[in-house]
Amino acid sequence: MVTSGGTKQYVISASIVTIIFGIAISYFFISIALSKTDDFYEFCTKAVGKLLTRVIFMFYLLAFIIYNAAYTRDFSGVIHMYILPRIPLPFFSIVMIMVLVVYISYKGITILGRVSEILFIVVYSTVIVIFLISLNQLNFNFLMPVFNGALKPSIYGAIAQAPQYEDLMLWLFILPQLKDRKDIKKWMPLSVLVSGIFVITASSVIIGFFGAPLAKKFYYPFYYLLRSIKISENISGFDILFIPIWYITSFIKLSLYFFAELYIIKRLFNLISFKQYVIPLALLITSLSVIMFQSQKDLITFLSINVLGVITPVFFIFVPLFISLIYLIRMRYTNSKKV
Repeated sequence: MVTSGGTKQYVISASIVTIIFGIAISYFFISIALSKTDDFYEFCTKAVGKLLTRVIFMFYLLAFIIYNAAYTRDFSGVIHMYILPRIPLPFFSIVMIMVLVVYISYKGITILGRVSEILFIVVYSTVIVIFLISLNQLNFNFLMPVFNGALKPSIYGAIAQAPQYEDLMLWLFILPQLKDRKDIKKWMPLSVLVSGIFVITASSVIIGFFGAPLAKKFYYPFYYLLRSIKISENISGFDILFIPIWYITSFIKLSLYFFAELYIIKRLFNLISFKQYVIPLALLITSLSVIMFQSQKDLITFLSINVLGVITPVFFIFVPLFISLIYLIRMRYTNSKKV
């Protein structure tokens, strides 16, 4: 939010708009997931036919692979820039993705869910403590005025958070792999709300600490926040916490993308098991993370509002919306013929 679109006093109002959009979109995807179809593949098939469904799923597979490569590169960039700059960058991508491969091959998505619940509590508790420590070092004048009647910058900042909407659609490919989906109406909107509150808090603390002009120049402002805060003259250096937090959140995100990609492959080729595709897919993602994003500037450009902020709403909101409209029209037509 700080680096890609929500700047100055509009970061709070932009985050609020993001939460509203996100909750509305989550209910839209819930309606698709709970429709009278087995999964999103069957949903699309009933709406636009088998051939077009295969084309759509091929696109989503490609998109998720590219996004996964970008996020793998993002993780690697942090380690390379701030921890081990002398070690070649591709090493981190290979290590990260191969650990992921081993996990997926032998554990599965159920274990990921259980582990994520524990890690979620650990990460969020740690971050909350960090925010509390930094409160007495904030300049709240940097955040004023909070809104000032400017709706356009708030919406612009919300668009900068478009990847959150893409993460919501990711669940359309994850949910069929879960045995229990009865509480989806509760936890999906709740997750959007919690994430939104976290974004508001994090962005406000960072801007309150550094000021918007300086914070916007940082690739990873949260790292610099941890590096700068201190309890006393002798107690500082909280940046050591950044890497475990970054690794945990990156691991969960990349795992979900990986499961979604494997599920799409399974549906496209009507496979019983997708384990034989795990290593080839991992090698492809690793290669793309190095080839497509050779510099930090390439990565930041891709993740910016001018690229990802345009691609994501179109293909991860408007395309599913269009498919849903066709599905509703065809179902109504079919039901009217039965009557």
